[in-house]
Amino acid sequence: MPVSAPVWTGVGSKAGLRVWRVKDFSLTEESKQDLGNFFSGDCYLVLDAFLANGSLRYHIHFWLGKDATQDEAGSVAIFAAQLDDALGGGPLQFRQPQGSESPEFLRLFPRLRYLAGGHASGFKDTAATRGKGPIRLYQIKSPNKTCVQVFEVPCALSSLNHGDCFLLEDVGGRLLWVWHGTSANIREKMRAVEAANAFKEGTGIKLSVLDDGDNVSTEALEFYRRLGCEVHPEPSAIRDAELDKPPPALLQPPRLFKVSADGQGFEQVSAEGAPLSASMLEPSGQFVLLAAGAVWVWTGHVCGSSALPPLQVGSRFAEQQGLPSSSVIKAVKARFEPGIFATFFADWGAAANGGSLTSFGSAGRDSFGNPIPGPGKGTDDQPYNAEEAAAAMAALTAEADRGGGAAADAKAASLDAAYARLTASRMQVWVMTGSSSLELPRQEVGQFYDGASYIVLHTYSTSKDGTDMRYAVYQWQGRRCGPLEAGAAAVMAADLHRAKYAGRSSLVRVEQNLEPEHFVRLFKGTMMVRSGPRPSNLAPGRSPPGVHLFQVKGEAVAVAHAVEMPPVASSLCGGDSFVLERATEIGAPAGSAEPVVLWTGRGSSAAEREVATAVAAALAAGNSVVTVEEGSEPESFWEALGGRADYPASAGRRPANCAPKLFHLRDCAGRGLKVELHTAFSQDSLVGDDVMLLDTGAELYVWYGRTCKPHERPRARDVAGRYLSAARREGVAALVEVEAGQEPHFFTCHFPGWDGAPVAAMPDVYTERLRSLSVGKGEASP
Repeated sequence: MPVSAPVWTGVGSKAGLRVWRVKDFSLTEESKQDLGNFFSGDCYLVLDAFLANGSLRYHIHFWLGKDATQDEAGSVAIFAAQLDDALGGGPLQFRQPQGSESPEFLRLFPRLRYLAGGHASGFKDTAATRGKGPIRLYQIKSPNKTCVQVFEVPCALSSLNHGDCFLLEDVGGRLLWVWHGTSANIREKMRAVEAANAFKEGTGIKLSVLDDGDNVSTEALEFYRRLGCEVHPEPSAIRDAELDKPPPALLQPPRLFKVSADGQGFEQVSAEGAPLSASMLEPSGQFVLLAAGAVWVWTGHVCGSSALPPLQVGSRFAEQQGLPSSSVIKAVKARFEPGIFATFFADWGAAANGGSLTSFGSAGRDSFGNPIPGPGKGTDDQPYNAEEAAAAMAALTAEADRGGGAAADAKAASLDAAYARLTASRMQVWVMTGSSSLELPRQEVGQFYDGASYIVLHTYSTSKDGTDMRYAVYQWQGRRCGPLEAGAAAVMAADLHRAKYAGRSSLVRVEQNLEPEHFVRLFKGTMMVRSGPRPSNLAPGRSPPGVHLFQVKGEAVAVAHAVEMPPVASSLCGGDSFVLERATEIGAPAGSAEPVVLWTGRGSSAAEREVATAVAAALAAGNSVVTVEEGSEPESFWEALGGRADYPASAGRRPANCAPKLFHLRDCAGRGLKVELHTAFSQDSLVGDDVMLLDTGAELYVWYGRTCKPHERPRARDVAGRYLSAARREGVAALVEVEAGQEPHFFTCHFPGWDGAPVAAMPDVYTERLRSLSVGKGEASP
């Protein structure tokens, strides 16, 4: 049914999310309270409008319910094409089959609820039938950290599996159960309890939480009876978690196909196993890229009206290749390619097509086009198999490295200019002492102890007369800080931000070893982090007595800072510079202070040495500084460190402009993997329940958490090997396996301020969440 132009009036004029439901071949916009509810018998059109580099960009999704008719599916595809035209032809288009939605879609909805029926079936929601007796079973999935999916499944024992969580609702009996599979991960368990709490809110319904394998409790027996089982079932009666096995075509290396003029034929233009070239994409043609578990349909910018509907082309291609109907299909136009698409071409952005090919990259968005919520945060995708995870990691790596040193230089220059424009600037620092605060004297500003918590208030102005004052409130958290001081700092920071300087301030929470550059710059090269709690009996600016070894970080004096390391030789690294301080006891006679030693590794850069010199001068506080190069150390140097010991020769032979990257491989209840990238990380980023991959350029480390599952180990090794192959570094980078608690020095040198002390057990967040909801395992809540 044709849609008149006025339907799209004003659509896409501002950032935000809009959803339409197809009813009788026309569109009806969904209300805000219905966002996230999708009927399996219907189709939906979704527009995600977002700001990128100061201008609006668009993603168009059309969602296909598993029970929707072909006519409805065809009509929503037409609506998507019309909306694309109305927005100027620039949006990315996505075909989203129910249950196989892409990450770009999942991030839009914190809660996805799939409801049976559709507009034509007269289906009534649970709220309308509550109290009339229906019993419904829901399968709960959590594909990422912010989204929970609720699928209605047949109310039978055969629907359960050991890898997922389920919710059983007996409306007439006013009863609700949460059932956890044995291999369900902690996040899905939490999401299941939260979903159940949303179901029972305001209803007085009785909630019970059951574990898979409970064969004694009355609640479990009542649960299984409603699934048609009169006794507690044997564990073997419940299915194991099933691994998602993609079609063989999706496991092959990226391949490029040219679409025939009639859209019926697809000619492969790439040689088997050979890297793809951007020159293969002809501006006057359409091409299909099969890569990373998705089907991409690319349309040249001079195709004009001859271009075929890309998502229809993608569906026809998937059918001919034997791919499932649930395959994710993405439509992309020339000059609007997302970063992950560009990374499949070895020479993207070079001289291909006369230099006209540039990928879409936007501030605050990752290579999938998803918003990045904060520093160190990356993707948290739908489950991958090993091949898909490796391809996604390679794409993320290429995207993070794109721009390299030029991008870093541009960022530094931008910050330099911003600070140069300040017409007034003043800084105050408080340290928390119990539940109170103490303002630091000027001599101590810039010194932090990792056993304390601090508030830094930066008062500044950019107005010509310096009267329009603004405020930046930083809460710096040491990694060994106690809960009392941490809480006091949070209260003080909130009070400054929301009360004293309300409307004129910004609030920044800073974690040790993850300090943003704009924070470090405040101290102009004098920032240092010392170990332990802050002593209360030292004169301002004095160091605690004893031997102190500092690792110097930073490529410019303005952003330099020093982090205290254990004072032993194994803490050294030939790729860095260190400062050795031997502080005297309080009351020692004048002139007895030992000189500060500046130790420069053979692999340290000239910029690092300049930074280290400035840090050493700050530590010396008027005393002498002695420079010692690696290999020329006097015996007194080794004596101060307790004797000679092995240490890494360098931090790794990284390619230029490529910083280390930490990947978090999350297990999805045995069904697949999710990948999260950290470009800024610390020791605290390592998650003991999972496997992490650290890519330093010359090495790829596979780190096994203490409590990772046995099946995660071989799968992580498989992903690591495939990742090196996808990044074309197989045989170049070494693969190193590391056990938690047994990390070698050449691994720990990549984590500033590494603490070798045993790590305390992680809190049981799931049990805490149950307690907060007044629900216990195996018991009911009124």
